Amino acid sequence: MADNRAFSGRKVFFLNPGASFEADVIDTLRVMEYDAYAIYDLRTAKNIASIHPEGIWFVVMDDSLTVTGWHNFAASLEAGDLLIPPIDVGIIMRDMGADTEKKFLSGLKCNAGVYKASSSAGELLRDIAAALDKLGAIGLRKNIRADCMDDKSAEIYWMKGGKMFKFKMIDVSTAAIATMFPSTLQNEVFVNQIISQAYLTMGKKQVSLPLRVATIKSAGDKLLVIFMYGIDVQPEAISQVRSYISTLLKQRLESEIEKMPKDKVNYNNL
Repeated sequence: MADNRAFSGRKVFFLNPGASFEADVIDTLRVMEYDAYAIYDLRTAKNIASIHPEGIWFVVMDDSLTVTGWHNFAASLEAGDLLIPPIDVGIIMRDMGADTEKKFLSGLKCNAGVYKASSSAGELLRDIAAALDKLGAIGLRKNIRADCMDDKSAEIYWMKGGKMFKFKMIDVSTAAIATMFPSTLQNEVFVNQIISQAYLTMGKKQVSLPLRVATIKSAGDKLLVIFMYGIDVQPEAISQVRSYISTLLKQRLESEIEKMPKDKVNYNNL
């Protein structure tokens, strides 16, 4: 599918994952910088796909549909319709016996692979990551970034000479932060400046970490200042940033589909 998407990455959606699957597989994919989401309402899947047609979907079979129902649902994603393009689908199958499994897979492409739910988390993670790379998901080659302009809590500050410098974060990733400074403060920052203890406020969380000024650009009466994290940043600090990014992106996704009508197709009886 559309090789051009490989240059900007692709969102990865897991439909109906269990708690242990999300903790062991999805969270690890996020650490590896895949733009991964857990979706728990089948009736929202096609709405999400219509907004993010580049998405790769992994269907985790559970008891919410019959085996036939899951086949029909997966087939409908792969085929596409007036609302969504053909989607790359992977199936994480429950145990169902060889004959039923063969019948279930008949006619499905499963471009993103077929996996057994009974496999270990390590096997699932390895094989799914390999499939994602083949399909143009970015992974470790790109840091997932979240626009936090609308989050009033997203701020960065530090102390210098008894004075506090506090600024709004524009966006954030697990590698860098972008902020806007008034141009009147241009003498307070310079490229390669080290701030040994800065604080990020993200929702109800606050994290302390070292920063380095990487880039300064003029933007009218303001300065765009990009900070990279210092080399001695603690893993826990990055983990908190990653958690904030994941939560922000999931909330944005939910907001996008909030007013859209849910899918009412009875996939068990198509």
